[in-house]
Amino acid sequence: MTMPAALLNLAYGPEQRQKVDLFPAASAVPGKLVMHVHGGGWTSGGRGAGQKLARVLNPAGYAVAAMSYRLVPHTDVAGIMQDVARAAAFLMHGATRFNLDPDRFAVQGHSAGGHLAALLGADQTYLRGIGLDPAGLVGVLAMDGIFDVAVDLTQSPGKVDERVFGTDAADWARYSPVHHLRDMQAHPRFGILHEDTRRRFAVQGELFAAALRAQGEAFDLCVAPGLSHVDLMRLYGDSDYPIGAFALEFYAKAFAGKQ
Repeated sequence: MTMPAALLNLAYGPEQRQKVDLFPAASAVPGKLVMHVHGGGWTSGGRGAGQKLARVLNPAGYAVAAMSYRLVPHTDVAGIMQDVARAAAFLMHGATRFNLDPDRFAVQGHSAGGHLAALLGADQTYLRGIGLDPAGLVGVLAMDGIFDVAVDLTQSPGKVDERVFGTDAADWARYSPVHHLRDMQAHPRFGILHEDTRRRFAVQGELFAAALRAQGEAFDLCVAPGLSHVDLMRLYGDSDYPIGAFALEFYAKAFAGKQ
């Protein structure tokens, strides 16, 4: 089947970085949307991974959207989160135009993007604030994400630009997905994937899994042995590594759970 043409540089807001690239699924049936949130330490990065992700996810019926967002110091984490939610709303409100399933979508992210994707799923005020029903978010896949800001800043000092989370412990909690799980009214399935060569991300993945388990939330955990932080995106579509296969298995379960 011929792949539909990508829709590039779609503007979901007025700012230069408020853009999304959409790679439709190769199917006459409306595609199940997976929106990717890039990494870059909240201060850099872009949406260039879309085509690579689409090669893995499109054949299985998933439309892929790669979004970019305003960066620190030009905005703060709350502003970034508003961009992530706004991009999702732009796509879902345009579901007919983009041939998407209008009722269900998933979000994934790597590194800082893993943190942002997990926070979108756990702190559902961002979706409600943009007019989306949080129940429509069926899956959140975080790769090498940060889930407890205070733990990360304490155990890995200097790894995060101090302008990102500041010095206020209340903000650290506000931006930590683990601190919002008890208040969730909708319950997306969470996926956690981390490499094991840097203890920083293993610690974060393990504590998030423990928090999800304690709350009785559905989640899947995968460790990519011997890979680096960068490898998780670089090798996403390589059949010799578990990343793409885990993503496909995860999304099959996440979307099957919400008919």
